[in-house]
Amino acid sequence: MRSSQAESATTLLENVSTFNKVSITVLGLRSGKVSNHIPDNGNESEPEEEKEEEGEPAVAMYDHAENAQGGIKLIGFTKGTNMRILREREDGWSKVVIEGREGWAPSSYMKKIPAAQAKAKLTLAAAGAPTDPKAVSSVFKSTLEDMIRTARDIVKRDKEIAALSNATVDGLGSKVGAAQQAIMDMKTYLEKLGAEVSSKYSGRHLEVNNNVLHLATQLNVALNNIIHSATGMRSALEASKGAEGDSEFNQRHAQWFNGLSSAVDVVAEGVPMLTEALRSVLRRQGKHEEAQVSARNISASVAQLAALSRNKVLSGEGDDGSQHLVRLPPHSRVDFASLHTSY
Repeated sequence: MRSSQAESATTLLENVSTFNKVSITVLGLRSGKVSNHIPDNGNESEPEEEKEEEGEPAVAMYDHAENAQGGIKLIGFTKGTNMRILREREDGWSKVVIEGREGWAPSSYMKKIPAAQAKAKLTLAAAGAPTDPKAVSSVFKSTLEDMIRTARDIVKRDKEIAALSNATVDGLGSKVGAAQQAIMDMKTYLEKLGAEVSSKYSGRHLEVNNNVLHLATQLNVALNNIIHSATGMRSALEASKGAEGDSEFNQRHAQWFNGLSSAVDVVAEGVPMLTEALRSVLRRQGKHEEAQVSARNISASVAQLAALSRNKVLSGEGDDGSQHLVRLPPHSRVDFASLHTSY
């Protein structure tokens, strides 16, 4: 995915903020009623104290060129310029002020506007919102299109995430089955190795090998119990789903399902490697450390699943599954390296 949901949501919020400003512009210009304080992206600041401006508000109806006639300054402006009328004469001329510049212009070139509407335009301009009708329409349209596009992106990503979550859950059955089979195969092979060790070795060599087999058997039992507990907790979670849809349910528990999927993958792949490492150790063809590495990899993944399960129960989401809480028994952290003693 090109960007995260958080990035999409941020973009949508920015578009909504712009859309809000443009909407205020449309309503403000039509009614002349708009707040003097517009929040920007949720970051509000105290409105500045208003200063009473001199003159009546007006807007230019036509362009007017700057000039001078008989020592009188004629002020220049373009159509749509906001100004304030300071003085009107009967001969059709008015003295105006535009952003601190004063001068004279024909009264017919300007149109008085209600004070509230003038205040709205100034406030919107200060807030960065467009005031020209064409600009308002353009920004309004483009912002609305951006909002719709971003919303569609979020919906699309939600569907993609839901599809991934559903695929993970749908594949759990076969993965758990593969892990359980690997554990059963390990148990069978450990029993075979036990018989082989008893018939071939004696003395110190037999003692060390029996200790290795004992630890390996404990780990095998622990793994079997953990997978059984995880399966029970999954059933308990699914029993509490109620009327919730599969996609919503799978997404809500996605972290735990991903942890279970990862753990059973490691067990299914790691247990055969551990069994082979044990065979080499018992036959004096390999090192104890190799078995230790395999055992640690399995334990680390299962420990992560155990932590996710505890968090789910503590958060209240897995209340009905607390009796199935995935636990990592102390003897599952097997230290084969400690048995590396000379025979």
